[in-house]
Amino acid sequence: MQEHGTFNIDLRGQTVRVKLYDQWNYEVTVRFVQEFKLKALTICNKPWACVVDLSEWELGTPDIWELLEEGNVWSSEHNQKYEASISQLAVHKQIMEKTDESFSNVETKAFNNETQALAWLESVGIKTTA
Repeated sequence: MQEHGTFNIDLRGQTVRVKLYDQWNYEVTVRFVQEFKLKALTICNKPWACVVDLSEWELGTPDIWELLEEGNVWSSEHNQKYEASISQLAVHKQIMEKTDESFSNVETKAFNNETQALAWLESVGIKTTA
C-alpha cells in the first residue's frame, strides 16, 4: 500500500523534534519509526528528549498504534528521558497519554505550543538548540 501522511524529523542538541501532518496509515508509520530511531541513535549516548508536534496531524488508522508504542519502548531502552507533546485538541492529548503508557522512566508533559515545550525541556537540563 502507498504511504498516507507525512512528517518532519529534526535534531537539535539533545532533542529530537517531530512534526506530524495529515492522516497516517501503517506504511508511513513504519518509515517514521525507522527514521526516528536513526536520528535518536546519534544522541542516545546521553539523556535526550523528544518534542512531538501534533498541531497539524489528523490521526491515523488503528494499525499504527502498536508501532508507535514499540517505538516508545525502544526510546526508553535508548536513554530517552523526556517527551513534550504539542497540541490543543483533547483527542491528541488522550492519544499521547495512551501511547505514553509504553514508556518506562520517561517523563511526559503536554503543551499548547512549542515555546512552552522547549522551555520545560531546557528547565530540566535538556539542550534544545544546536
